[in-house]
Amino acid sequence: MALALDKIYAIEKLLGLKNFHLPKIPCSIPSVPCHPDSIYASNKAHEWAYKFMDPKMTAADRKALEDWKIPMFATLVVPFGSKRNAVICSKYSMFALLVDDSVDEGFVESTILQDYYSTILNHLHNPNFKIQASDDHLPLRVYRATEELVTEIRSSMLPPVYAHFVAQFERYALSRMASRPKFQSVKQYIEWRRFDVFLEPIFSFIEMALEVAVPDTELESEDYLILRDAGIDYISMYNDVLSFAKEFACNKLLNLPVLLLLSDPEVESFQNAVDKSCKMIVDKEQEFVYYHNILITQARGEAFITGEKFDANWCLDTVINHRRTGR
Repeated sequence: MALALDKIYAIEKLLGLKNFHLPKIPCSIPSVPCHPDSIYASNKAHEWAYKFMDPKMTAADRKALEDWKIPMFATLVVPFGSKRNAVICSKYSMFALLVDDSVDEGFVESTILQDYYSTILNHLHNPNFKIQASDDHLPLRVYRATEELVTEIRSSMLPPVYAHFVAQFERYALSRMASRPKFQSVKQYIEWRRFDVFLEPIFSFIEMALEVAVPDTELESEDYLILRDAGIDYISMYNDVLSFAKEFACNKLLNLPVLLLLSDPEVESFQNAVDKSCKMIVDKEQEFVYYHNILITQARGEAFITGEKFDANWCLDTVINHRRTGR
């Protein structure tokens, strides 16, 4: 990504940034209710996660974590299905927090991450594989959390759905194991971001909650792939904008507004970059809704899933979570 000399003034403005205006971002995606057992599932997920978190956590730390209501996101994603499935999905959301945030905050060396993801992929593919971890790896409790959760997921998903979950998690893990590319464009950054987050496996939990297995031919269709990418892009873009202030305070500048500021000749200020990011979010939402409606119509026509139960609106629920936590 070439840095033009006329961007120096914009960079000076960025480094001296005190505040910016976040425009209202209209949302036309219909919302869904929480799972009826959402409170129960959230409590169980927190209880489970605390077993594997830092034992030095204070009561105030736990209170702050619970105020984020991370498991509530999972019960918005799957507002149907059994209580057990709601708990498993809620645990997955806490697992994502346990692993992903420690990685994002830079607490883990890259060589250790390579070992971790390689170990997890072996465990996902082979139920008899026993996880071994030494003191120079991630804390042993993280491996134990992974082992316990994967065992529960494997026993709860239909075999084809579990295969989907493994493939989706593998794409995420391989992205994390690879060296971060040198971005030549905003488009390249967005494409890289899709599989560098924990989001795609959520589709498998929707299948699990519905107790159906979407045929592989459907998951490989152009309409589905566009929907998947649009949904993940929508969430990632939203997250980049909403979490900017927190990341800027930590000197982390790899996000959509900053890349637009540095690469787009039409963007002359950080406010311009934020405004354009928000416009891109709206455009991506419209793309998601368009293909969501196509797939809903196809599913109803084939009597595959009843329309009132099918929910691919998880991207809206993730955004609600980001708005509340500023993550």
